[in-house]
Amino acid sequence: GPACRQRWREIFSLVILPISYCFNNKISIEYDIKDLNDLSNESLKIIHAIKDNGILQINEICDNTGMDIKMVNSIINELLLKDLVVEMNNKMYSIN
Repeated sequence: GPACRQRWREIFSLVILPISYCFNNKISIEYDIKDLNDLSNESLKIIHAIKDNGILQINEICDNTGMDIKMVNSIINELLLKDLVVEMNNKMYSIN
């Protein structure tokens, strides 16, 4: 039921995502646990690109994800509203 689905989401976000992130990308000791269940694959690509590289400018996000600037801008705005990324000086973005 609903309680079971909610528990699975918690397990997925707390255990499976960090483990898959460690094996598929650089190992990150300080993996920040966020609710990533409702994000698109493109949003996750952007989050992982920023996490892997630290602070990135918009054009670097495009280069790292293979997405065009229009799509990246749209997704970055969504991630800013969800408080998952923060904008630094000179249109640079970091994980919140």
